[in-house]
Amino acid sequence: MRRLNRFSMVFTVLCFSAINWLPEITNLNSNTEEIFSTVITVIIMILIGNTAPKIPFNRYMGLRLPWTVRDESTWKVAHKLLGYITFPLVIILIIGSIFGDSIALIKYCLITWIIIPGAYSGWHYYMKIQGRR
Repeated sequence: MRRLNRFSMVFTVLCFSAINWLPEITNLNSNTEEIFSTVITVIIMILIGNTAPKIPFNRYMGLRLPWTVRDESTWKVAHKLLGYITFPLVIILIIGSIFGDSIALIKYCLITWIIIPGAYSGWHYYMKIQGRR
């Protein structure tokens, strides 16, 4: 788990640094910059979405919301859902960036990617506390 945590920190910093610095160094046009940002975002989403269901219950890594760190079953539900919705959102992002504004689509996909598992796991936790699950 420590290796995964270190790898994700270094990888994320390198990717976002490349997004910010590479276009300035190479004088890329805005279309190429959007493609580069989309590719980096897709890679990050696939890596995190693929490893999310495999992350054990902990307080330091993963989708750390107040209700997910309190209950292990809520943790598992949130991360399993995060893994399930990753690939449909990546496909939407790839197809949408071909035909439209990829920067706006990246924002909407990332927000959706976090809100859906967060809201569903919050509902799951609330139902569990109420005794309905």
